[in-house]
Amino acid sequence: MRMYHFLLIFLLLGLLAGIASADVRIDLSQQADGGNQIVTFKASPGTPESTELAALVQAELDRLFEQSDALKRFARVLGRGGETVIHEQGMLYSSGRFISMLLVRDGQQADGSKGSRPVSLCIHPETAQPIQLMDLFRNPEEARARLSEMVERDILPTLSDYLEYADLLPVPENCFFLDADGLTIYYDDQHYRTFSGACGAVSFAWYEIEDLISPDGPAGTFTVLPDAAALWADASAGFFGKVFPVHLGDKLGDVLTIYPRLRDPDYTRNAKVYLFESAPLRGFSVEIPKYAFTEDMDTPVSAIRASRISFHGLKTGWTGREEIVALLGEPESVRAYDEQTAEDMLMVPGESLIYRMGKVFLEVHLDGEQLLAELILRTELPE
Repeated sequence: MRMYHFLLIFLLLGLLAGIASADVRIDLSQQADGGNQIVTFKASPGTPESTELAALVQAELDRLFEQSDALKRFARVLGRGGETVIHEQGMLYSSGRFISMLLVRDGQQADGSKGSRPVSLCIHPETAQPIQLMDLFRNPEEARARLSEMVERDILPTLSDYLEYADLLPVPENCFFLDADGLTIYYDDQHYRTFSGACGAVSFAWYEIEDLISPDGPAGTFTVLPDAAALWADASAGFFGKVFPVHLGDKLGDVLTIYPRLRDPDYTRNAKVYLFESAPLRGFSVEIPKYAFTEDMDTPVSAIRASRISFHGLKTGWTGREEIVALLGEPESVRAYDEQTAEDMLMVPGESLIYRMGKVFLEVHLDGEQLLAELILRTELPE
């Protein structure tokens, strides 16, 4: 769920189909160039017999980059000894099954208008064949219905009335990004503009949609085995690991500089709660005391919440009480939340298993069906 800023190679969707073959490999490499990272693609033969074909694929790539007005709207093209390189900020993730790229241009666009425009590309790393969104799923119609249902149920209610979030449905399929954590779908800013003015996006963790994913498709499967030692190490350090590298005790202002807020804070009985506009951080929030002696931006984070997380084997909405106790042992204490208490604390009715982990507390909150609803790291337990 992290955003990496790289200089990307950007390929044209659809134009590579029919010129690349399983005998040609598209190799990915990264090089340092001053303070930047350059990402390059180079076509190379998969077999001795495919040498000429690889040269044709590379020539076609170079030609497409040089002649494409669409690409030149976003980036400056450089040729380097049989490689094609484009300089532009964006996101890149590479795995054995796919290479996913995203470019978001904020500000003035090629036509002179101002706004925020996302463009993405996902290709197979060996053939350079484009991967479409619905290629990920066993049943495209079922996937479309589930994604739309999740947007309507889980995302629309979290957005503020003054955000331009009309037309989030149906979920678009033409711009998406894949990484180890999940699928993020991007909207043009005429349909979804965030609080900070960027184009909006919605994110789905792999575990949320794993029953929809085709195991033989481009995404394959992402398996996370339970790991009590790793869970204990991260939690006792006061953070949720690489998933969300904010620590208890970090100043709120520093956190919001890195992760812009989604809207004005919500309030519990004794705390202010800040949500984030970054799509992969849906379900994450931080708290500061409602009555701190410092200005809000200088106040240390006193709690970190995660209502959508796969954390070393604990998965919200999936993991049950027995599995939790098997992984973490019996809790130090248990807290019950009726409807009123839960509403006051911005939680669902249920019960929390309390674990002391070093100097911090991990609150493992279960819903009425005894499924994990939320993980909360706290410097101290609320009264």
